[in-house]
Amino acid sequence: MKAEIEKILKEKTDKFMFVELIRGRTYSFSNAMLKSEIPIPISLEAMSRSVKNRDGDFLIEDIVDGMINIIGMDEKFPHKNYYMNFLKEYNENIVFYILNMGFKSINDGKLIDALIYFKSGVEIAPYSVDAIFNYARCLEDIASENEQLFDVYMDEAFEAFSKLMEIKPDFPLCYYHLGFHYSNKNDYTMARKMWSKALKMEIDNEAREDIINNLRDLDGKIIFEKGYNMILQGRPHEGLELLLSIEDDYLDWWNLMFFIGLGYRQIENFEQAHEYFLKTLELNTGHVDTMNEIGICLMALGNFIDAEKYFKEALKIDINNPEILCNLGINYLNLGKIQSAEEYINKSFELNPDDEVTNSWISYLKRLQNKFNN
Repeated sequence: MKAEIEKILKEKTDKFMFVELIRGRTYSFSNAMLKSEIPIPISLEAMSRSVKNRDGDFLIEDIVDGMINIIGMDEKFPHKNYYMNFLKEYNENIVFYILNMGFKSINDGKLIDALIYFKSGVEIAPYSVDAIFNYARCLEDIASENEQLFDVYMDEAFEAFSKLMEIKPDFPLCYYHLGFHYSNKNDYTMARKMWSKALKMEIDNEAREDIINNLRDLDGKIIFEKGYNMILQGRPHEGLELLLSIEDDYLDWWNLMFFIGLGYRQIENFEQAHEYFLKTLELNTGHVDTMNEIGICLMALGNFIDAEKYFKEALKIDINNPEILCNLGINYLNLGKIQSAEEYINKSFELNPDDEVTNSWISYLKRLQNKFNN
């Protein structure tokens, strides 16, 4: 599980207390027996109800729910295996019960609670198709409501669906969802592969229609995938030819504009590159890499004043980005501000001492200092 999600779930353990059972006393429920030496998790709500009723006893439902929640909240909990064994002995259909509790939480609008139940189901039955599928779907739902951690939740969902594909390779809805995940990762070739597999299986009409509509849009995106990979491989002329061929169909796609700009920058057509990076920034305001690229283009065009503005704006968002710090330092050299140049290039070196570009500028500054000293 991703560390960010693990932290969020573990924080929920604050709503539970661990009750010490009376030593030597037997606690039997159906076919299950509690060990008096192991503490039992009880929710604060159940604790409050027990105090209110002044009976000091807890319902078996309270014990079961406590164990289920702790298993889902903390997969490294020391008594997790004991709790899981107790639950399976108490109720042979415990996973079915857990899934129903998850669905109830969704109906109540409590997605994190639902995620805890589904996660617990996966822990207890790691090969349960229903548990894994609903866990992954719940992650997607939470991601859609959490912009800050969208990628974290989606990556966890992707891993769950990938695991499900291995466990049950004939499950069409798994391929349906994986198609969208690959598409979001800009891996359109794999998205086509997933959706094509789903169409060969029995899948409901709504999902089938959705896949067909998305497949129609994939041709252009596959061209984009090939084009931007060529640019990343240092083949800008070939990459630009492909990307420009689909530009008119995707004028509002910032990724496309960015890589066209990157291609032009690689062939040192800085005016065209600058134009496309500005389009990118209009479509994706606050994109740090684009601000950096605009600064690079403006430096190449001799507009050091405006280049400084873009580098500084980018650093407001990503204050310790060594590449941008180095670029701002280079820009200050062009402006003749040697002291400022040293400050930013040295800071870039501190953050990333292995970067070849930064090291070359550090050497240049040393030569410059020696020249002035002599």
